Amino acid sequence: MSPRTEIDFSGEGLLDAAMARKIILAAGRTPRRDFVSSRRQKGKGALDQTLLGLNAGARFNPVLVLRDLDFDAACGAELVATLASNHLPKGRENGLLLRIAVRSAEAWFMADAEALHRATGIPQSIIPGNPETRQTPKPDFISLLRRAKMSFRRRLDLADTNAVADWPKIAGWLGDEFIPDHWRPAEAAKAAPSLARCLERVRHI
Repeated sequence: MSPRTEIDFSGEGLLDAAMARKIILAAGRTPRRDFVSSRRQKGKGALDQTLLGLNAGARFNPVLVLRDLDFDAACGAELVATLASNHLPKGRENGLLLRIAVRSAEAWFMADAEALHRATGIPQSIIPGNPETRQTPKPDFISLLRRAKMSFRRRLDLADTNAVADWPKIAGWLGDEFIPDHWRPAEAAKAAPSLARCLERVRHI
């Protein structure tokens, strides 16, 4: 296919939309329709309910769908098989690129340690080298952000280590700045096998 092939995208929420755009561009393709932002309900349950429609659309144009593994299955392949069995009774179209982040998107963010260091001041030496092996990537990611430079922590209300982290504020920074301006999927893929498989699939759709 042409390097300018357009790919639609969906996911659990707005961070997935930002990630999908960056992944599609990194694969040499062009992001097309965003099926996340206009969806009223967010989350993996809401996403799962849209798979039938996304699969129908993938018959005519490729669709990248990002979903977290969490603890919903033992591995990404098993989760994809379960989702297909539950929501795609007539089978999955070749154009439906259902890709699973192990165990969640936060592992993919940590996988680009250099970018995370540059954006936050977190010492690169404390960023896990194999983030997909972490059982709790989201809490681990927040803990890392609490080790960032003080100006960054104050900006995201993370200076008080006893206070509960404001995840919407962190997510806003991720979606508005870190993903579009710093995160490099091709670099992150070197430390995140599930992301590497996602990139490869998008490149060769």
